[in-house]
Amino acid sequence: MDKNKFNKASNDCKKVTEWLKVPIQFEFDTAIKPIFTDNLVHFNGVDEEGHETFLIQQTFEGYRQEIDGKLFQFCKTARKPYDTAVTACLIIFKHHFGNDFVVKSDGYPSEWQNGLNAVKECLGYGENPMQAGKLP
Repeated sequence: MDKNKFNKASNDCKKVTEWLKVPIQFEFDTAIKPIFTDNLVHFNGVDEEGHETFLIQQTFEGYRQEIDGKLFQFCKTARKPYDTAVTACLIIFKHHFGNDFVVKSDGYPSEWQNGLNAVKECLGYGENPMQAGKLP
């Protein structure tokens, strides 16, 4: 992914997650700060309010899962409170990367509204990538 776009998206994710005040940390069981750098976004909920780690790397390292020749990653949140931070960050990355960043969800479009509202109120932009007619 383009390093400049990634850095802007990562900075926006940090701003919106701080604005949200949803408890997040590095891992659900690792009480250190979440990571928002020019090559990595990494966070989870806290303790029982965490589930799977949200992770986006500027340059992917490790096991590669691909669908139609594109890198595929996912994060199940079990609809826990940090889901709002996850959806907000996905909206942010979609904004910065456009069609180069595909967002899919097994949730309902309405479940993206809190994340969208946060991005709009905190950063002044955003579209719900899961709205009818906008599904990839």
